[in-house]
Amino acid sequence: MARRTKSGSSESQPEAPLTEEEGNQLLADITRIINAWEKHAPHKKFGGVSLEEFKRKTRPSFEVREEIAQTEWELARLRKLVDEDDSPPPKGH
Repeated sequence: MARRTKSGSSESQPEAPLTEEEGNQLLADITRIINAWEKHAPHKKFGGVSLEEFKRKTRPSFEVREEIAQTEWELARLRKLVDEDDSPPPKGH
């Protein structure tokens, strides 16, 4: 994807990935848009896109972030097990 410069012209360099904070803000914004769209104009198209199309196009971002969260939880659990296994036994045993 080409990045737009301040003048509006396209550059050939790819966009830098979002930071975690930017990604979280983006998901919050998308969620707010979906909620408002569902509440106020569920059958209306914006930019030629229906609500269901928008949800379908944005769903992968939510799914991947959920998978990342689950993987991070599992990694933390495994690290705790390693720490417990690597700990010396209590004195007197």
